[in-house]
Amino acid sequence: MKKLSGVMATAVILTFTTQTYVADAATKVVKHGTITMKQGNRTGLQEIYSWDERCRSVRVRVKPRKSTRGKVLVVRDRFVISKKQSRQCAGKTVSGYRVVFKALKKGETTAEYSIRSKILPQTYVVRRKMQIN
Repeated sequence: MKKLSGVMATAVILTFTTQTYVADAATKVVKHGTITMKQGNRTGLQEIYSWDERCRSVRVRVKPRKSTRGKVLVVRDRFVISKKQSRQCAGKTVSGYRVVFKALKKGETTAEYSIRSKILPQTYVVRRKMQIN
């Protein structure tokens, strides 16, 4: 845990299936495999949330970038902390974001967004290739 102005904070939870990290100066770039989907559909890309030692939400900022063939949507949501993530806060609910991609045009594009929080040492940039049929 990292101490912030008198408050102990846990790491930001970034949930996705596979992770490949490529450090790039002060930004950490997270790349994933390609997702194939049909035009007009939506797919969940990631859930992002964080909490402090008192099981209170810690603010996380998610900024989507424009995509040529679809749209990255950031939806505010609430998440239940699991025992695997924290024994102390298990069962508590915190605020965060769900990142969703909506496929608009056929072809290949990249879904990209950045994640910032006062408890992260840097900005994370997430890139995911999308194949739209």
